[in-house]
Amino acid sequence: MRMSPHLKYLGLTLDSRWNFHEHLRRLCPRLVSAAAALGKLLPNVGGPSSDCRRLFAGVIRSMALYGAPIWAEALTAKTRPLLRRPQRIMAVRAIRRYRTASGDAACALAGAPQWELEASVLEETYRCRAEARDGGERPSPEELASVQRAAKHTLRRKLVENLQSARYRTRTIQALHPVLADWKKRKFGSLTYRLVQMLTGHGCFGDYLHKIAGREATPECHECGAASYSVHHILEVCPACSPQRTTLVAEMGSDLSLPRVVKAIADKREVVADNGHLLRRCHVAEGDCRTGPRG
Repeated sequence: MRMSPHLKYLGLTLDSRWNFHEHLRRLCPRLVSAAAALGKLLPNVGGPSSDCRRLFAGVIRSMALYGAPIWAEALTAKTRPLLRRPQRIMAVRAIRRYRTASGDAACALAGAPQWELEASVLEETYRCRAEARDGGERPSPEELASVQRAAKHTLRRKLVENLQSARYRTRTIQALHPVLADWKKRKFGSLTYRLVQMLTGHGCFGDYLHKIAGREATPECHECGAASYSVHHILEVCPACSPQRTTLVAEMGSDLSLPRVVKAIADKREVVADNGHLLRRCHVAEGDCRTGPRG
């Protein structure tokens, strides 16, 4: 009989130290493989609807959080990245975003808290049940609801803290932060391929194609010759976009900054109804923008 330092029981890999490092180490490749397989069904242009994309993301989430009440307390700085990688893969596909996107910004746009935070909510609820059961009692629905509310409040607080400490794509995150709750609860306005480019700055913009993608010799605007061809330039400066900008100003006012656009989406403004068609008419509209990578 071969001896092993690990034991698999009810889908969880146990070890002598009960730190679940081996469980998470084995889980990560399975999640990445499943996320990559589903990602092939979710192209940035066209493909399934936002509801279907959320459903597919939920499949990977369920796999990741299986047994979370047991191993959530054992998460460390070393094991958390094992959960973040597959979540980033699915979040990027859920919002039709480029692979160069940061995980924090992709999850924020997708309205999905980090899985390690969700695991803590499940762990708090399980602990309430376990402690009551050990005392020979059964928690009432009201008690469980109270525990869940407290855990979700903690989750929101930690989510905000994580976003505030994010190192990449802070421009997108700062625009989302003031309206994060409304953004997550919205039931309208699917994020399209072009609209997400506007929200993230990753797309057919000279700044991105020159500095990150390396597909342009300079970041200048091909229309007006400005030194920087960026989201800000398109929305507020470029004369080539004046007709579309006039329509946008009539709907939103003179402030066309990214935070204002994000707030308009969260506020269910008509300007972003029908998948943000007014924004899509700007210089990044299909056929009017430089061709960038679609992956």
